Amino acid sequence: MNIFIMLFITVLTFIIGMMLIKIGLKIYRFFQMKELDKYWGNKEYILEGGEKKALVLYQPSKHNTADKLNRLLAETLQKQGYEVTVNYLCRGERYFLEEYEVISLGSPVYMGN
Repeated sequence: MNIFIMLFITVLTFIIGMMLIKIGLKIYRFFQMKELDKYWGNKEYILEGGEKKALVLYQPSKHNTADKLNRLLAETLQKQGYEVTVNYLCRGERYFLEEYEVISLGSPVYMGN
């Protein structure tokens, strides 16, 4: 076989393999996000309060410490006269940030990081 044909077949095989890997990763990522949506999902709740508005968004933690801390933050803001919207950081929700006077974003800490 000619060396150029062998080189062409090798390059073509590499390109097709890379495309299949890319498609496979997209499919994996799609199902991974579906699983995260089951865990995180939309958990929005609103603590009624005054005329001012606050938004508390956070990622859930393994031992629910983020839930507890953000609930405490929301209750404190409510006592100060805010209507507080609390939710996980999830893909489906859209908030208009200009509506809120206070915005809090939280993330859990794992192993000190």
